[in-house]
Amino acid sequence: MRKPHSPPAARRGKNQTTPGPAGASTLTRRGQPRGNPALPRSKYQIFPAHPPDRRAALEAWNTHHGIGIEDATVWDDQGNVIDGWERESICAKKGITCPRVVQHFDSEADKFRFVLTANAFRRPNLNQQQKREVIAAYLRGDPAVADNMLGAALGVSKNTVLAVRQRLEASGGIRKVHKTRGQDGKLRPVRYTKRIITNSPSEFEKAQAIVGDLPESCAGKTLDLITATRRARRHQQKNERQGPIIPPLPSDAVRLYHCRFQALEQVAALQPASAQLVIADIPYERGFLPQVDDLGQLAQRVLGDGGVLVLYDGQAYLNRVVASLDKYLTYRWTAAFVWGGDANVFHPLGVVSQWKPLLIYSKGPWRRRGRWPDVIRATGKEKEWHPWQQPADELARLVSYFSQPGELVVDPCGGGFTTAEQCLWLARRCVSCDADAACVGKGLERLEQARKKMALGE
Repeated sequence: MRKPHSPPAARRGKNQTTPGPAGASTLTRRGQPRGNPALPRSKYQIFPAHPPDRRAALEAWNTHHGIGIEDATVWDDQGNVIDGWERESICAKKGITCPRVVQHFDSEADKFRFVLTANAFRRPNLNQQQKREVIAAYLRGDPAVADNMLGAALGVSKNTVLAVRQRLEASGGIRKVHKTRGQDGKLRPVRYTKRIITNSPSEFEKAQAIVGDLPESCAGKTLDLITATRRARRHQQKNERQGPIIPPLPSDAVRLYHCRFQALEQVAALQPASAQLVIADIPYERGFLPQVDDLGQLAQRVLGDGGVLVLYDGQAYLNRVVASLDKYLTYRWTAAFVWGGDANVFHPLGVVSQWKPLLIYSKGPWRRRGRWPDVIRATGKEKEWHPWQQPADELARLVSYFSQPGELVVDPCGGGFTTAEQCLWLARRCVSCDADAACVGKGLERLEQARKKMALGE
């Protein structure tokens, strides 16, 4: 058998493609990396691998009929297999190149929708457990999809999708969305129904009296009267223990300043031991390391007993950052901020990084809190307000984990002032600063937009 012809490097370059406009795709047999027999499954392969008998049938079919244009696999412009992993691995095993479509996608969600549409009809024999695993994998990439839309594509009820969604939200696997996207592409508020099933007129009257007292964890569920009564009572007792609802904060509860963080205490008149949380995303380069000591001392002074420092950091000088902070606070944990898609390359070591550490410190003994996950997955890029801006949902979760409404949060490296904006939404007081006057100006504009949305109830 003749070995497939491999064109010279110069000729291969002529067939390489560049991303076109949104939705555009190009077909190529060359210009892609050579097939790898150990091609790893990527996050877009949300469907389970074919069972051995089906895999053998595919290999036999392709051996007899060959690989044609109609069997082309789909890749994105970042070098990820979107659809056709099985065909790619079969071709790699045979040492041949599979035809490939290079397609541009506008977002991560578009990639997952493409995979679902392309594969749902091909895999009609998935069992219920496999369908739940596909639902979980899909939601990790596109949590805003409507439950009924995803359920219809896989042949399951929307309640099955909801059950998987709630399990992932509880474990921190995905963020909790407040709006979901339907088939028309429009976002609509999530309204989960709380229901109680009754079997007699007396049960019906009792259900009417307590259905409004059920907690949000019961949304989307149908409960019997005994279970509903018990959960409504527990929810009421919990609210009584938490005390009254904190009223809206005054307009100056979130304050931004143009200054270096070393001067923040004086400029903002910050009192010692007045803050519950210090959260900062510092520059990751070597030049900032001498200032980490200043940051540790600031946190030590402004945090009250049991207060928490959460610090975004890079890996290159992590040991030196930890050594500086250890002088002033007590190390507790390292969480991971993880993202997909584009990666950061640390060229001296050749490392392709898709996560960064979040250092968790406390001032004095750790104050008992509820459970919080140590892996936070990014839901997408947000760079509207600053090149180093972190996603708002992730910062909202950190603020919620380590502070309570009404408490003071300090962000000494404001940047895009995402923390300050989320404190406004979450009824926390906040003091933040940045040495760049332009950043502070944009931060004030961002807060004003948030206040207008809050006034309109959006």
